[in-house]
Amino acid sequence: MKHCIPLIIAASLASLFVGCSKRPAHGALTSSASIVIEPGVSIQSGMTIQQVVAELGEPNRTNDSALEYLNLGFSVVPSKEGVVQIVMCVNKAGRFTKAFDGHTKEGIGIGSSRADVINAYGEPTATGSMNSEPGFEVLKYRPLGLMFEIRDGKVYTILASFKSTP
Repeated sequence: MKHCIPLIIAASLASLFVGCSKRPAHGALTSSASIVIEPGVSIQSGMTIQQVVAELGEPNRTNDSALEYLNLGFSVVPSKEGVVQIVMCVNKAGRFTKAFDGHTKEGIGIGSSRADVINAYGEPTATGSMNSEPGFEVLKYRPLGLMFEIRDGKVYTILASFKSTP
C-alpha cells in the first residue's frame, strides 16, 4: 500500500499536489520506502498541520518551525497560518535518524545520481549552490515545485514547495 506525504522546497515556487493513499489503519507510518512523491495527485496544497498529523501520525519531534518525522527521514514545515508550506526529505546525515527511502514517480530518491534527475526531469529551470562547499549543487524545477540538493553527484535532499494559501 502506498503512503503519501506532501513534499516541498522553498516557499511560493508553485502550487503542487503530492499523491498517496491513506496510511494504514493500525497507526502511523513505520517506513518511507513506499512513499511516492507525485505532483498532481490526491493531497492538495493548503493541507493543515492537523491534517498531516491525522494522515501520518504524530511526529517524533516538533519545534517552532517543523514537524520532524525522524523515523521516516522527512520534516514538514508549516506557514505561520499552520498550512503545509514545505516538506523536506533528507539523507540520514544531520538531525534525522533515518534517510528518506521513498522516491518520485519517476524513480528519483535519496542517492539517485545527478544524471538520473536530468534524465527524469530534463534540464532544471535554475541551478545554483546554497553554500561554497565543493561538490554541492541545487537543481530547481520551478514549474513542478521540486528542488534537488546534490552532493558529490548524488541526490542528498528532495524538497517540494506548496504555494501558500491565505
